[in-house]
Amino acid sequence: MKNTVLLFFLLSLLSCSKDAEVICTEEFRFIGVNVEGDSLTDYYTIRQKTADTIRLNQSVVFPDHTWYIILDDSFSTTLKNKSETFTFYGLVNGSQVISEDYIIKADECHISRESGVDLITL
Repeated sequence: MKNTVLLFFLLSLLSCSKDAEVICTEEFRFIGVNVEGDSLTDYYTIRQKTADTIRLNQSVVFPDHTWYIILDDSFSTTLKNKSETFTFYGLVNGSQVISEDYIIKADECHISRESGVDLITL
């Protein structure tokens, strides 16, 4: 009888874990790239699957480089449990100077970079 109760308890735990909700942290993640040298006058990201243009228009300026956002967690539900290719384009005075591909994935909560450079020097 004791073994039957233990077995029932273990089986109920296993079945509960399949249906349990995922608990996500409250942080909001960004994927970006550091660009050294010239500052970009325009930049955007293209989602290759749909050709949609994504303009987050957020950057952080440091003395020797600027960090530009490629994608943020607002796409986590779109990419949930899969990955896609995004291309980051940077322009200086109307001329394209950057075209970099990034493979970005998401789990149930956040996006993350699978591939793509962290630093670009102009």
